[in-house]
Order: sequence, then structure tokens, then C-alpha cells
Amino acid sequence: MQIYQAFIKRILDIVFSGIAILVFFIPMLAITIIIKADDPGPALFKQKRIGKGEKLFTMYQFRSMKKYTGYSHAPDGKPRAVFDKIRPMAAEIIVG
Repeated sequence: MQIYQAFIKRILDIVFSGIAILVFFIPMLAITIIIKADDPGPALFKQKRIGKGEKLFTMYQFRSMKKYTGYSHAPDGKPRAVFDKIRPMAAEIIVG
């Protein structure tokens, strides 16, 4: 790729990224408010990932599970870690 092609590609990347941020800002804000209203924990989940060239980066995504809630005993009497894996609204849709 020649220098002017790389420059044009970089400019287009910045322009289209800016447009995408403006378009998705309102839906992402609404999702954040819904998550915060449902559970007081953080709305975003972050995780370290390995990217191109084995370079480490931090990935952010909306949290879909509630925070760790402690231990419970299973029917066999063994202690188990408890996580709420399904949001209440999703459980209502699945159950009935």
C-alpha cells in the first residue's frame, strides 16, 4: 500500500468511526441506563485480550450477568458459587 493510500484509508477510518459513534451513542446510553437500573454494579465489563501481532488490548462490552452474589448449597450439599446468569426480563420471556 502506498503512502497516499494509507493516508486516505486512515482519514476514512476516522470519519466513519466518528459517524458510528454519533449514531450508536443514544442506544448505548439507553442500554447503560437499563443495566444500571436493574443492578447497581458496573454497566461495562472489561477484559484483556490478545490482538493482531500478539498485542494486548482491553476489550469493553456491556455486562450481561449480575455481579457475583456469594455461595449457595446445591441439592447434593456441596457449596457452589452463585451467579445470576439470566436477567429478570429475559427469564420472563423464556418461562412464560
